[in-house]
Amino acid sequence: EAGVEPEAEGADVELEAEEPDGVPEAVIGVGSQRPFAIRDFPIGKVVEKLKVLENEENTTLRKKLAGKEVLLDLTRMERDRAERRLSESIQWNKG
Repeated sequence: EAGVEPEAEGADVELEAEEPDGVPEAVIGVGSQRPFAIRDFPIGKVVEKLKVLENEENTTLRKKLAGKEVLLDLTRMERDRAERRLSESIQWNKG
């Protein structure tokens, strides 16, 4: 049924999973859903979905990065405090 698009996402539609020459098409299976061939979806919808997934990944990575940046800042502050205490101790011992 080439050229027929599912009516809605998750629609119960049987889709062909092989090319006419018998070479298998790239097939994606998710959980208990039936596998579907990538060619069964319009390219615009595929690109749109990829953008959404990429944006979600970027958001997750930004959150992780923000946490690491806070940890890095705290570590630098602690190092600076330790260097100051060491410097003060050296000055006190000299004098």
